[in-house]
Amino acid sequence: MVIRDELERLCARFPACNVVAFTDLTTGMVLCYNAGSKLPQEQLDDLCQTAAALLDGQMAATFGAQLAGPAGPAVQTVLLVDGKNVELFLRAGAQPAEALCCNCTTQIELSAFVRAAGDVLAAIAGAP
Repeated sequence: MVIRDELERLCARFPACNVVAFTDLTTGMVLCYNAGSKLPQEQLDDLCQTAAALLDGQMAATFGAQLAGPAGPAVQTVLLVDGKNVELFLRAGAQPAEALCCNCTTQIELSAFVRAAGDVLAAIAGAP
C-alpha cells in the first residue's frame, strides 16, 4: 500500500476535504499529505502542531482525565468546527504517535468522513 494513494482516494471520495495529512506526533512532522495544491511547509507544520497540542498537549490531558479518569486512554479524536472549516484530528490506535489531520469545508458528510478517515488511518498505521 502506498500512503499517498490512500490519502488521495480519501480526498477523491470526499471532495469537501481540502487537506489530509499523515503525521508523526512525536517528531511534529507531516510524513505525507494530499491537497488540491502544494501547501507551504509552514501550513503543514501548523497543522501538525495543532494535532500534537490537541491530542497530546495539556488540554488533551486535562479533558481526557475529566472524561475518562487520570488513568484513562489518551484522546483519540478531536473535531474543530467554525463557520467555514471542519478540522479533524485522529490518532492511530495501533501506533499512537501517528495521526491524520484533515481540513474540510463545512459541506463534508461528517459521520461518513470520520469513519472513512479512521479506516484509512488504521490501514496506514497497520502497514509494514
